[in-house]
Amino acid sequence: MSSLVTLRPGSAGQPLYCFHALSGMLVKFVPLFRYMDADRPILGLQARGLDPDVEPHRELVHMARDYAAEIMQAQPSGPYALFGWSMGGPLAYEVARQLTGAGETVSLLAVGDSDVVADMKDLQRYVWPILMRNTLRLDVDPDDYLKLGTADRAARVARLAIDSGAFPADSDMRTVTRMLEIYDVNAAAVAGYRAEPYPGRLVLFRSEQHSPLGDALGWRPYVHELVIHKVPGMHQDLMNPESVPVVAEVLESYLSETATLTMAPVRT
Repeated sequence: MSSLVTLRPGSAGQPLYCFHALSGMLVKFVPLFRYMDADRPILGLQARGLDPDVEPHRELVHMARDYAAEIMQAQPSGPYALFGWSMGGPLAYEVARQLTGAGETVSLLAVGDSDVVADMKDLQRYVWPILMRNTLRLDVDPDDYLKLGTADRAARVARLAIDSGAFPADSDMRTVTRMLEIYDVNAAAVAGYRAEPYPGRLVLFRSEQHSPLGDALGWRPYVHELVIHKVPGMHQDLMNPESVPVVAEVLESYLSETATLTMAPVRT
């Protein structure tokens, strides 16, 4: 099953590869389209485990290896431009490491408010209340469900979500359950990841949300150069319509730096 998706075809300009957050899905990147160069191809990597018949990646390094291979199949040589929000940040980072390790050029590595380290329980405590209350609009106490195991929690929340109308009544229970399970699967993958040094520049979009790791979110010791761009709003707002114009403008400014570089065409 391919993870690479053409989000918006384009006829010119360096392609931008976007990496999913814990949801495994790419819908959060749609607001970018309005503010990026209209001719720029925008592609995304979504989690293969969204399909209940496909085993999900359990380790971020293996996930990144497969994503890098798909990117190189679509675009056989660099330079490559990578952007990941939330969990997608460490993913983009590890893909950049693997591409440069293979002798390729990464012209842009941008991460959206991503910590260099993550804790599984912290991720669950953060994402499940937002998912249940804000996204699915469920009138329940998320703490009651955080006590459950991944499979049990996903199945119970899936049933609540279908019964409440958050998903259509004829939704496939297995598919909805897997969509919810993938949050924990990806949380475990990113929590188990230990970054190694990267010999290039990392562009960090930083929200207004406090982190004990500081504004650099722990990345400074791992990269040759770190550039921080402040973005209004909290972590979950970074890809919302209010913040996306800032993100898009910065991405375009870096992409324009490599506009004259020769690159292989993207096979879509």
